[in-house]
Amino acid sequence: MTSAPARFNREHGASSLRRLEDVRPLLSGSRKRAGERGRRAGRLSDGCLVLFCYTCVFFVVTSLRLHYKVALSQINLELVRLAFGRVQLWSSFLTKVNESTDGEDVVGREREEIRLTLRTSSREIASAWALDVAKIFKFVHRLQKGTGKLDRVVMKVLVLGATGFLGQPISQALVRAGHEVYGLARTSEKAKQLARDEVIPVIGTVDSDAYMHLIPTLDVVISAINATPDILTNTFNNVCGAAKATRLPGAAKLAYIYSSGTWIHGDDRTTIVSDTTPLTNPVKLLANWLPGLEQQIVASTIVNGIVLRPSLVYGRSGSNFAPLFKAALKEKKVVWPGRPGGRYALVHVDDVADAYVRAAERSSIAAGKIFDISNAQTESVDELLRRLVEVSGVPGPYEYKEPTSLFEEAFSSTAIIRPYLAKALLDWSPRKIGLTDGLEIYYAAWLASSTKSSLLTQ
Repeated sequence: MTSAPARFNREHGASSLRRLEDVRPLLSGSRKRAGERGRRAGRLSDGCLVLFCYTCVFFVVTSLRLHYKVALSQINLELVRLAFGRVQLWSSFLTKVNESTDGEDVVGREREEIRLTLRTSSREIASAWALDVAKIFKFVHRLQKGTGKLDRVVMKVLVLGATGFLGQPISQALVRAGHEVYGLARTSEKAKQLARDEVIPVIGTVDSDAYMHLIPTLDVVISAINATPDILTNTFNNVCGAAKATRLPGAAKLAYIYSSGTWIHGDDRTTIVSDTTPLTNPVKLLANWLPGLEQQIVASTIVNGIVLRPSLVYGRSGSNFAPLFKAALKEKKVVWPGRPGGRYALVHVDDVADAYVRAAERSSIAAGKIFDISNAQTESVDELLRRLVEVSGVPGPYEYKEPTSLFEEAFSSTAIIRPYLAKALLDWSPRKIGLTDGLEIYYAAWLASSTKSSLLTQ
């Protein structure tokens, strides 16, 4: 005996099987009016549409939950679960119709069961889904733009080196983002400075136990300290040890963000490097210890280790370029270690702070990764020194000198960096104007932040 699907394919051709609803009249041995068949086909098509749409919603919701520690109040999860139950009824119904040889009885019986169970039609479910999807797209858009309008989870963050050139703006940016921020300070005077910035001060040093009582309840630890390799390594190991010993089983991993630098790429005036370029020739100042420490941090199974590599930092009180500004003012000439033709990878301190906030908030997807934090384009050292002669008013021309220390040798290095990972995963992009173009502003900011005595001492 020929089966109904085979009879359908022979009479109409397999390519004409557009809707499962069209199988019903053949299974029952009778043909329905075209209008009736079209209405039922429409309802079944709605059911298939809901199945597809809510499957998409399910994966979007799951992805957001896994990768972002944010409140998903925009999405009606109860509606998602309800719709899946209804879609399962449609799926079961279609399966029985397709497999049955006495389809009319099955169709009638199942239709009545579905009518009793489905209090909301598939069209109404689809309408509700459309509202949910609109909310999801708005949510993702705000997440990608990083506008601060998200329903973010408030994190507890400890910043080591919170009063330093990097640590202070990082702490302030975290506070502005709505997080609870603790800052390590060595003196009571520094602690008052943190309190003025609404940062909760913890008095102590990085090699002490002053902050270990916070480890069980922290979400993120940020290392923004300038210390010896041994202290930097021991600090990471101590935090990992405390996390392993004191955090509850099943608790989310503590995130540890370490501050490295792009000098680790070495001196190369021709090769373009990025976040994932293998390290072949780090500058001598860092070669013996920093690559190993970076890998130890990102490979950790105890914490979510993240490494950020800010390039040469400018802005506000000067940071990396304060010695250059000070030497020009004191010596009345611009002299700098290196040789002509070099280029600097640069980034403003405020943009660096923004990158740390984004890495902290997205620590679950940033874990195990290393990010170069740098402007998209490098800048000519020759042009920078020429502009400094103009802005500072000292007699020109500028001069180069031979490096006399490992630090000066590192400063004279060139790295042509094209970072991409922070943009791709953290949606981070620098916003401040470059050092050369904005040198008048940055030189004036350095002057205003420096005391008369500090300007006259080396």
